[in-house]
Amino acid sequence: MKPGDSIRRTLIVQDILRSCSDANHILSMNEILDELDFRNITADRRTVYDAIHALQENGCDIRYVRSPKQGYYLEHTFTPAEALVLSDAVRTNPSLSPKDTDVLLEKLLAGLSSSQKKELQNTRSTAVKTENTAVLAAIDTIQHAIAEHRTIRFHYYDFTPARKKKYRRSGEAYTVEPYAIVSGNGRFYCAAYTGTHSAFAPYRIDKMENTVMTEESYDPRPFDIDAWLRSSFNMYTGDPQTITCLFDNDLANAVFDRFGTDIIISSMEENRFRASIRTAVTPTLISWILQFGERIEVLQPAGLRTQLKETGEYLIRIYGKESYEHQGKD
Repeated sequence: MKPGDSIRRTLIVQDILRSCSDANHILSMNEILDELDFRNITADRRTVYDAIHALQENGCDIRYVRSPKQGYYLEHTFTPAEALVLSDAVRTNPSLSPKDTDVLLEKLLAGLSSSQKKELQNTRSTAVKTENTAVLAAIDTIQHAIAEHRTIRFHYYDFTPARKKKYRRSGEAYTVEPYAIVSGNGRFYCAAYTGTHSAFAPYRIDKMENTVMTEESYDPRPFDIDAWLRSSFNMYTGDPQTITCLFDNDLANAVFDRFGTDIIISSMEENRFRASIRTAVTPTLISWILQFGERIEVLQPAGLRTQLKETGEYLIRIYGKESYEHQGKD
């Protein structure tokens, strides 16, 4: 036997068990030997036993069972259900480019057997993906900067109606102190302190470009990320207020899904319940309320009621007139 043959055989046994076996697909000793022979690897029962034992001693979770079939299988890192949840999160995340999505899915699926991979073949997503292929690299940079207490520098952009990038600050780079990476609306944000506004603000990572860690260090400021998140609504930040509303009872799930189950419910009637929520008054909160029409009535604060009224009056002005397409037509 040539030097290294035993190591090579052990690694190929591991690959056979990884790709061909799982809890529902047991490989008998004869099937392992047949697969080794197909790969032109000389082996017998003793050498396969030795290979499996060596793998088990080094942390490879290889199981031996007698029923419903006698043989071996590898306990994979993820079950098919777990892999489905993780792959769906990757597919539907709009912060990831198609290229990054494919790379992550390939790495995720590499830990499954061929049979488990087939179970995920029919999973699809219609999510719109970013064109920014540097999101994962930016996340790595931000994580490193947070650990080192170093500032980051980047350019920040929006898209014009012509689908062209328009850089904020006339193209001048931002320099901020990063504190955390958070997700919201399916996107990743960098929670950072900006000296320009002397406040913490969220920056969408898929809109950050040329992200680098600088040599400039900073002394960490007190930052309660949970309190900060409570003061924002879909990553629009503002001073938190107590919002009291009357909700139709059939909106209970929508309210709990959005704000959690620990909100204060002060009264429940046959068709409506009254609840108080601590959050920031932001454009996304107003949009969320308006989508339910008369099924939500804001009671407090008065300023939010005024904003909703003004929004309604604006919509009436816009949609109460004939559209451009029908002006002058019978």
